[in-house]
Formats: sequence, structure tokens, C-alpha cells
Amino acid sequence: MGTLEATPAVEIDTYVDVDANAEVVDMTSSLALSGLQVAAFGLGGPETMNNIPLNFVSSNSIEWTQSFAVQNGAKIEVWTSSSTISDIDLYLFYCGSTGAGCSQVAASTTGTANEYVSVIKPADGIWLIGINNWSGPAGTFNLTKKVAYREPTWP
Repeated sequence: MGTLEATPAVEIDTYVDVDANAEVVDMTSSLALSGLQVAAFGLGGPETMNNIPLNFVSSNSIEWTQSFAVQNGAKIEVWTSSSTISDIDLYLFYCGSTGAGCSQVAASTTGTANEYVSVIKPADGIWLIGINNWSGPAGTFNLTKKVAYREPTWP
């Protein structure tokens, strides 16, 4: 039995694209921990968008998309809701390092507008959120996206 102490105490409040609060933390152990490796990660954002206009084309079409880049990601999470559309579907696609040739990685297609998807250890590159207004009519929806990042040496 032993102890592991962090100096200074670790409590960092920051967002995805802000490095100003990054800290170096010294770890001291009362035991010999030869070969110990540590990976640090935390949630970015969240990015929340409210009352996004959404047309109705058909139950088989994606009417809204948003692309974003991920590098050294630990987790992607996306949630949707709507008070004006009863049923929307949420899709998450990976589009490679250049954004060409997207393939579906996750989907949430419940009978409501409250959808959720997550991907653990997403590949570096371009990701795409797709929203289908399954039920109609045209209306608005809300979207929250969180991307947790990790240090580049994740095992």
C-alpha cells in the first residue's frame, strides 16, 4: 500500500481551444512505480446551439449537417432535442483526414427528438453530424456537442 501525491492539486477549468490554464503537475509516489505511464484527458466545451432551423424533405434525407475536426480525441458526445418537431434522427459520420468518403459510425433513431450518440477514442480527422427531420413539419432543434481531448501519448 502506498500513496500518490499530485503537486499542485489538480483542478483545471478550461475549454477545448484554450491552453492558458494548462499546468505541469509533479507526481510523487511512496512506492517504486517503474514504467508508470499516465494519460490526461478532459471534456471540452460543451458547444450548444439552440433553435436551429430544420426543413422537412423526407424521412430518408439528412436536412442538416455540421462538420468538425478532431485531433487526439478521447470521446465525442452529441445530444439533440426539439419542442417543434416530434421525431428527429441523429447520425455521426467519420470522413477521414481530408473530409472525403464519410462512413456512418453512430446513430440514434428513437421515436422522439431526444437523441444521443457517443464515440470512444475517435480517430483523428473530420467528423460530420447529420440530422434527419424524420416526422416533419419544418421546425427547430437544439444540439449539444462535447469533445473530450487526451494528451497525444495515449497508449
